[in-house]
Amino acid sequence: MHITVLKKETIDFLEIKKNGVYFDCTFGGGGHSREMLERCDEITLFCIDRDMSVYPNFEKLKADFPKANLKFINEKFGNLKTIIQNLQPIKIDGIAFDFGVSSMQIDSPDRGFSFQKDGNLSMEMGLCKISAHEFINSIDEESLANIIYKYGDERKSRIIAKAIVKARQNEEIKTTVQLANIVKAAARRYNDTIHPATRTFQAIRIYINDELLEIENAINAVYFAAHEGLHVSCISFHSLEDLIIKDFIKSHDKQNLEKDDFDKNYSNFVQKEQKICTNLPFFVKKLHNGVIAPSKDEISQNIRSRSAKLRAFSFTKNENFID
Repeated sequence: MHITVLKKETIDFLEIKKNGVYFDCTFGGGGHSREMLERCDEITLFCIDRDMSVYPNFEKLKADFPKANLKFINEKFGNLKTIIQNLQPIKIDGIAFDFGVSSMQIDSPDRGFSFQKDGNLSMEMGLCKISAHEFINSIDEESLANIIYKYGDERKSRIIAKAIVKARQNEEIKTTVQLANIVKAAARRYNDTIHPATRTFQAIRIYINDELLEIENAINAVYFAAHEGLHVSCISFHSLEDLIIKDFIKSHDKQNLEKDDFDKNYSNFVQKEQKICTNLPFFVKKLHNGVIAPSKDEISQNIRSRSAKLRAFSFTKNENFID
């Protein structure tokens, strides 16, 4: 069962208003879209998802909110810039992102995201170039080890990669449980409480779906759509996801840019400050301090929300920008 994470907080920051234009870039179960529409149903809302299996959720939403102007776009959110370009002229009031895999995908054995139930080794979120089955049976050992380490933060990545390559020489790896058992036997016991295959599955999923590149492309597209007052909410579940959003905010925050240059070289501060103030047409304005995490009550009701982090920001016009 899919439960929308940080639903209220995410939409609070978007400040939904009548006749506004909004984007739910990770539609999924439609929880964030529904929250927007419950606050004001006289809006235009673009629901984006690479996974066409969620379309029935969109149809239900459309039936429930007949006043709203709702559009479904079956596309990767990493192509957000192209999507926006195709909709021009358009002024967007709010954009929501909820990165990572959805509970609906995890809970469907045929999607191959989880080893809790046996299923075909797929892990495709939609519009993918390769499946986990093709990937795991063809990639070389060194590359596999590097991917498992980089995207899964797996300390035993080389041992696991070696075991996978050895196992596939005897038998093609086709199912989730088959792969999980190979990883478990190679990794053996851990000191932590998660299953030994969790990090490896995460790494493979992130890699074949280009998840981090998708986020980088999407957040850069947000700046393409920037204007005074555009509000953006981003939920991440993985440290690498959050780092992309954090770095984007940091690199476009006027106060932070000025502070960094002042700290690095006092004598050149004025010159650098002038450059900063003419380079960017808009600055990012953080809408809260730090990150927003789920409450204890939310975690108790939805254990999968425990690693969620919300960052929200808006844009302000740079009065000193030189075009």
